Amino acid sequence: MNQRKRVRRDVEQFLRQLGEDARGVTEHLRLLGVRGRPRDFRECAIARYLSLVTSTDARVRSVLVRRDDARVRLSRPVWLPITNPLTRALRDFILVFEASILPDIEDQRDCERDSDAASGVARLA
Repeated sequence: MNQRKRVRRDVEQFLRQLGEDARGVTEHLRLLGVRGRPRDFRECAIARYLSLVTSTDARVRSVLVRRDDARVRLSRPVWLPITNPLTRALRDFILVFEASILPDIEDQRDCERDSDAASGVARLA
């Protein structure tokens, strides 16, 4: 099996381990202490989870998660990222997470910094 297929298989297994429904995904991330930024491809909770579980894999350079798939770039120069479709449970979790109704998984430090920046811009206007 070539490197791309092995990484795709590994990422698929990591994603499936998160749970069979949005509630299970939420609980799994909560138990792991994973927090993220809604609407941020590289910093959402699932992207941070994948970055965490692949952090010791020298094959992986970066991870991003969109609403329908997870993309992994390899360390060696490759034109196309490896794309894994997300399960229904993960897509449902993302919808809830992006609605900002999971404060215990949302990275509040980032939200506070964004809020401070927005209020600073408002004061300048």
